[in-house]
Amino acid sequence: MSSGGIQSLPRRATGQTLLRPIIWVSMNDSSKISPSPSGKVWPQWIASLIIHILSLLVGLVSGWTSPFLAKLTKGTETLMITEDEASWIASLFSITRTVGAIFAAVIVHKFGAKKAVLFNGIPHALAWLCFLIKESVPWIYTARLLSGFAVGMYYSTFPLYVGEIADPKIRGTLISVITQGIVIGTLLGNLIGAYVSMTTFALISIAMTAAFFFGFIVFPDSPHY
Repeated sequence: MSSGGIQSLPRRATGQTLLRPIIWVSMNDSSKISPSPSGKVWPQWIASLIIHILSLLVGLVSGWTSPFLAKLTKGTETLMITEDEASWIASLFSITRTVGAIFAAVIVHKFGAKKAVLFNGIPHALAWLCFLIKESVPWIYTARLLSGFAVGMYYSTFPLYVGEIADPKIRGTLISVITQGIVIGTLLGNLIGAYVSMTTFALISIAMTAAFFFGFIVFPDSPHY
């Protein structure tokens, strides 16, 4: 079986022929994940569970704010900030979300949904590295800007990839499983942040980012790219 085909459909009224593209993946074609109903769905589940890690990271970004702004304003961390600086740290996150979403659209168009999802790991990793350095408030500003950029990319990329690879029968389930990671990550961020330092929190997040990146990089592009 070839990796794609075109099926001819007769048009009775005019005698012309309609061409309808049919996309499938043969059993020996390992370069794509296929949504073919005759194929196995476990690769789609594994890919979605790895993207679930990315959702956890998005939740951690949101959950970070509450415990650590309290610690930073009270001076219990190595760096102390003012109330005005705390307000900026909380709000900068939202500024770059739109930029990230627009950038994601460009990446999807140019390189495909899979590479766009994978690219999410880069701003996440850079943001947590800035939290590790945290020698001054601008480092935290930069981290929050990068985090917002990553979150904007996340919402614009993962639904496209899952929509392209998933069997229609389980597509909704996969997206639901992935998005639940945001809620879980936010809860974990609040709980973990209350008991660990900013450095430890950043190290945990970097480890999760690496797990996502190196776990997802081995997956192929979708059949649509």
